[in-house]
Amino acid sequence: MRRRLTLPCSTALSLALATAAVASTPPEDTWGSSREAVRAQAMESPVLDAPGMLVHHTDYQNTPVTVNRRFNEDGLWQVRYFNRSGHDEPAAFLEDYQRWQAQLTEQYGEPERDVRQWRNDTLREQHGMEGMGLAGGQLTLFTAWDTGEVQIVMTLQREHMAMAHQLLFTDPAADSKASSP
Repeated sequence: MRRRLTLPCSTALSLALATAAVASTPPEDTWGSSREAVRAQAMESPVLDAPGMLVHHTDYQNTPVTVNRRFNEDGLWQVRYFNRSGHDEPAAFLEDYQRWQAQLTEQYGEPERDVRQWRNDTLREQHGMEGMGLAGGQLTLFTAWDTGEVQIVMTLQREHMAMAHQLLFTDPAADSKASSP
């Protein structure tokens, strides 16, 4: 059975969102949609069209993102957004994170978990040092929601000498099927 899911941005509306520079009302995607159906709805060509995966470049909240949609035998089960902004300052990624978090909280309610994990106390005690902590790989941000219809995880951390800001939507039915024997 297909269940509708509201995602923050769909490739089908990315051109309209970029033109209007507004992402206030996200379109809907449907868990279980076939790869071919999702591909047919896309306004732009995929940058990767492989078995089990479609990858597009688009915008979310005026931020350039790469969207990776994953498919299994039951159809669409996961959507991952990678922030691909070329920010020079890690604090700018923090601003993106906070903006996305506010939009997601408005849409899905308060998160189940909202964690700022410091690797040591050197910068933790100093006000306004989150950007420096991110730049130095000393701070990781993690926020998660679970509505029963969708599991959402957003992270921001330094990875491989660059900032990594990701937003992951997973169908809980597909997740539980994957974890069962």
